[in-house]
Amino acid sequence: MRRILIITTILLLFSFSVSSQKNNAVNPAVIDVESGLKNLSRLKVSDLGKTIRYIPLETPDDGLIGKSPVVKALKNYIVVEYGSLLSRGACLLFAKEDGRFIAEIGHAGQDPEAYTDCFSWADEKEEFLYFERKPNQLIKYDMKGNFCGKIEFPSSGLASYYLITDSEIVGYLNILMRDR
Repeated sequence: MRRILIITTILLLFSFSVSSQKNNAVNPAVIDVESGLKNLSRLKVSDLGKTIRYIPLETPDDGLIGKSPVVKALKNYIVVEYGSLLSRGACLLFAKEDGRFIAEIGHAGQDPEAYTDCFSWADEKEEFLYFERKPNQLIKYDMKGNFCGKIEFPSSGLASYYLITDSEIVGYLNILMRDR
């Protein structure tokens, strides 16, 4: 009889703990996309922030920004990357406080210091920019445009996204879409 009472008590405590966990679970928000698309509203600049600062970029004569640039606002820098199917593009670095041109970072090509694509990743301290060099390397430049080495990966595929800290590089590699 005593065993049955202990087992029943344990089962009741277990069922109460499971039911309280269900009640404490966060319910995801439900977004009604259909009605949102039917009732579109205009987005105002004031919805994005309280202050907006215009920074004119000081582009050099030989570094005019091309079509469809990718602009990245980092903590201390503005990175502008552009290119087309005909050219491999370029990466220009500007000071964030006044738009002053700092340097053109790297170049596309086949030599040991060249990158395959001008799209870059910055490390968390903004000391270096990393560029893809196919098939399995990242090319590293400092924020003055100086080549600082390369990182080689053992696999032949490079990741789509990187998170770069002072001691590690974490990347996302979609193996299903990798070139074979």
